[in-house]
Amino acid sequence: MREQWTASKTRPGVDGPTGESMNTTGEVRFEDRKQGHQHHGTPTVEGHGRKQPPLPSRSMLTIAIGNPNGYIDVRYRCSSGECWPALRASHEAKMLSHFAVTKIDIGVGSTAHWCTRIPESLVIFIHGFAGAAETTWHEFPSRFKNQPNFNNVDVLFYGYDSTRGRALPMSRLFLQFFNKFVDSPEKLANKHIYYLPRTPYKYAKIVIVAHSLGGALIRQFAIDLCNNNHIDRQRIKIILFSPAHKGSNALDLAGDLFHSRTSSSLTNFLASILLFRKPILQDLKTDSDFIGDLEKNTLELIGSGRDGCLIADSVFFGEYENIVETADFAKDPIFTTIPRQNHTNVCKPNEHYQEPLEYVSELV
Repeated sequence: MREQWTASKTRPGVDGPTGESMNTTGEVRFEDRKQGHQHHGTPTVEGHGRKQPPLPSRSMLTIAIGNPNGYIDVRYRCSSGECWPALRASHEAKMLSHFAVTKIDIGVGSTAHWCTRIPESLVIFIHGFAGAAETTWHEFPSRFKNQPNFNNVDVLFYGYDSTRGRALPMSRLFLQFFNKFVDSPEKLANKHIYYLPRTPYKYAKIVIVAHSLGGALIRQFAIDLCNNNHIDRQRIKIILFSPAHKGSNALDLAGDLFHSRTSSSLTNFLASILLFRKPILQDLKTDSDFIGDLEKNTLELIGSGRDGCLIADSVFFGEYENIVETADFAKDPIFTTIPRQNHTNVCKPNEHYQEPLEYVSELV
């Protein structure tokens, strides 16, 4: 049950959950965890929060606050019949940068982290072959929320079936999603933000971060965007980790392994099965039409003055890269080599490896 409430003139850790001066309305919802159903009521904060109704024991209180900077969703668990005094006395309540992660009905396993403030930018992460929307990026989903640069940034982790299709359809599927979403982002956001829906808005900057196969798909996406789209391409920035835009030698490595243990005829047979079941690997071969056309078409468009997002802002390879071809692409700045990283972990920040997070944060 959601009820309206008002709050004003709160003091840090004493009278309200944020300690900010407010003159606005929000919502309260409380749920009896013991009985498994929601209770009715109209909690009200007047003056300095001295009027509070008792809430059921073992309940969960959810407060959504609207202020000029955005929204906040704070949850408190009550172990006694009075919840508001504990809420006023709490020193832990603070402005959260993002709402809890939500799954979105786009692609495969895609997720969104909507910021609680008015969004200025959007970051979209795109995984590689056999990857997953969030797990490819390891601790990115949890660590970016501690970066001040992300406070006004919506973050989407885009997932797709990277093993059963072909490169061009995969890229076009992302293009379709991108066009629809960026044109009216509030339509998707308001399906998942429970409190104070967003009014129409546009992102001032869009950063796309891609890994491996995702890098090749984004190259095709950029070509299509420059050819057929009305979206302002200048606001799109691209960061690539171990991109496969020059092709992959994964099939050759597999062939060498098979050949060392089997006859050449069996090697060819096994390679044929692999290509049949994973046709995307055919598209990623260094001599494939798809890979060849990526750089050729990119250079042609840049030469005609339609560069836009065709030039990546940053490209990174690990020192021990052995899956994709390491070479500069078209008019990109020369790539950066990250010491002691390989193809898989080059995009995965952790406690001891902060570089990927720092690179994306700087561009945001």
